[in-house]
Amino acid sequence: VPNNSIDAIIVSSDWLNEYKRVGEKKFRVELQDLFEKLKGHRVIVYSQAASLSVDIRRYVHKLQIVAMEKPESLEVGADNLTAVNTALREETSKFSFEFIDITQLFSTGDKCVVAKDGVFYFWDKIHLTLAGSVLVAEVTQSLLSGIHSEQPRRGPDKPAENRNPLGDAVMVRNLDGTIR
Repeated sequence: VPNNSIDAIIVSSDWLNEYKRVGEKKFRVELQDLFEKLKGHRVIVYSQAASLSVDIRRYVHKLQIVAMEKPESLEVGADNLTAVNTALREETSKFSFEFIDITQLFSTGDKCVVAKDGVFYFWDKIHLTLAGSVLVAEVTQSLLSGIHSEQPRRGPDKPAENRNPLGDAVMVRNLDGTIR
């Protein structure tokens, strides 16, 4: 961290499972408790990218065995995240924190784009691949730098050969599931 200061704290989780486990009222109380501890910092809260109906690694492996090839483009069913995202957005705004709905980068309705033009965005049911993380990093970088672009693009994000896709932002998932 340059100059021992924090530019922003990014909060992300498997929100849907917690929402289902404790219910909306307790979920909101838990968010308020967490956000209270983060007061005084710039906080960015991510929605959950998706909650897919299948584990993508296993699904693609089975498709490869049957079809003898890996699909170039793939959409699968996904859980509806509207209720949990609404709770996140409302609680985030109460603390004047920023909210990024990354669901819209990948999902439309009950379908989620997990691969397009040979680029896979998901590793399993909820975790993003490097290509998926790069899409989220681009949105985050524009927010952090104050550049507000139009809706982030969905589609092939193969980095140019001479460009390091990690040069703009890096998000690391710790073994306990947290991101730093």
